[in-house]
Amino acid sequence: MHFLLILCIVIIRCTCQAVGSNIMDALRIQRDIAMNITIDQCLWPAIDMSTSYFKGNYSAGRISHAGDVLMMGYKRLSVDIYWNPLLMEWQLCPITANAIVSTDNYTDYTCDPTQRLSHFMSTVNQYLVASEVGRDSSRTDLTTIIFNIHQQNTSITTTNLSSTTQSLSDILIQSISPTIHYNSRIYTPYNLTVDRINTTASFFSHGQEPYFPLNDSQEIWPTWLYLIDKRVQLLIGLGTVDPTLTYFFTQEDKNLIFDAHSIGGYMNTTEYSDQLSDAQCEAGHQSWAFIPKISLLSMNENINKAISCNYSPLFMHAKDSTSLNTNIASTLWSWDIDEPDSYDSSMRCTVMQTSTGRWKVNDCSESLPIACRRVTNPNEWIITTESYNYDELTAHICPDDYIPDVPRVSSQNTLLHEYMIAHNIASTHEKVWLNLNMAFHGESCWVVGAYATCWWLTLNSVEYLGLIKTSIVAGVIILTLVGIFTWIKCSKFWRKRNFNSRKAMVKAMLDRCEYTTVPA
Repeated sequence: MHFLLILCIVIIRCTCQAVGSNIMDALRIQRDIAMNITIDQCLWPAIDMSTSYFKGNYSAGRISHAGDVLMMGYKRLSVDIYWNPLLMEWQLCPITANAIVSTDNYTDYTCDPTQRLSHFMSTVNQYLVASEVGRDSSRTDLTTIIFNIHQQNTSITTTNLSSTTQSLSDILIQSISPTIHYNSRIYTPYNLTVDRINTTASFFSHGQEPYFPLNDSQEIWPTWLYLIDKRVQLLIGLGTVDPTLTYFFTQEDKNLIFDAHSIGGYMNTTEYSDQLSDAQCEAGHQSWAFIPKISLLSMNENINKAISCNYSPLFMHAKDSTSLNTNIASTLWSWDIDEPDSYDSSMRCTVMQTSTGRWKVNDCSESLPIACRRVTNPNEWIITTESYNYDELTAHICPDDYIPDVPRVSSQNTLLHEYMIAHNIASTHEKVWLNLNMAFHGESCWVVGAYATCWWLTLNSVEYLGLIKTSIVAGVIILTLVGIFTWIKCSKFWRKRNFNSRKAMVKAMLDRCEYTTVPA
């Protein structure tokens, strides 16, 4: 078991290296600085698994590598599943298993009769286990799976009918294993309902207020860090549901799976056009903002526009794995190409380039203006007129009600760059300070503020201590069992030895006796 976990972690790291170490570092930094953002405001790169990954190939090999898209950096999977009313089971393939047919979309449409939805979920589970807190926290993240429910058209005869029905929730619960502390990895509608009863005791306990102020009409969602602290890694929701579906959702299904409107459904928040309007861009702050049906073949400038407005893209088509990797790079709204490049120990601080709005590492001793954002409105930014080195970044440098900060989401970055353009900052400065630097005690650990630390370094140490304690307890139990087993075996051996000794002694005594024969 431990060997398989190590193998999964190695595979994840190798896949991430294939994507690019700079890109993976940049994605992790984007994740970390947004940890206090509510999850409905975060950027979730999404992929349609049917059109971009499977593309008609539902073989065992293809399904077993479905977790590769999660390793690449996709965080939301749109998955088509089909209910077979005769076999009473959930399948990934839209046609009867063990069939190859010709369709308009694919030349070969292949289904493996041994592969079911449970096999796909087991592949997802392998990724979650390998990247959970305490094993590889630097890559821990939330994953959302959206199931689009269909009725399978089948001509199976009644002789093949199954007499048992396994609910969708049963399959999901059995496929997703608990964490190393036996917590559930899945955040459910039931969990959300309970947490919303008293948010000051749940989401926002210990003064953990969300980065963006909440309004009274807004539905409250947990922050990213709140869920990770609970060891949650997975949310499951419904997308489209076939009106002819003969499967009836159980109460357990409803308690486990979010409905089509809770977490963006089929990501139909807005329609995608060649160019987003200003009004649509401003709407990127709404809950679960997605742009649906973006082809990987679309113009990069249009994709970048959507992402800069804080819309999460759903990618529908890909030619090969290379284009899937390239697409993840397009979701980077922060760092410039080949950044963060921090091999030089003096290049530990971050600047925004006034010409492009992209970030680069910089010598901390350089004197530059500082980006400050308003405390009461995180979307309002200004640039100081005076210049300072990074070590001088303190709250009193900025005007009243402003503090040095770094954009946490893409729309903030866009607003800051627009401020620079409007005030012609580029005419006097090529770059300005952002309040982001590499911590001295952690490799690739970038933090807000000079003395902060990455959350995953802290949680890793706690988890490792827990693992050590667990290992000690397990070791004591094993030694006790071994001792009891050894005592039983030894007792049996000594009893047998004593019996044989007594038997030999009696035989010797009998051999020494003299017998007298009495005539009859």
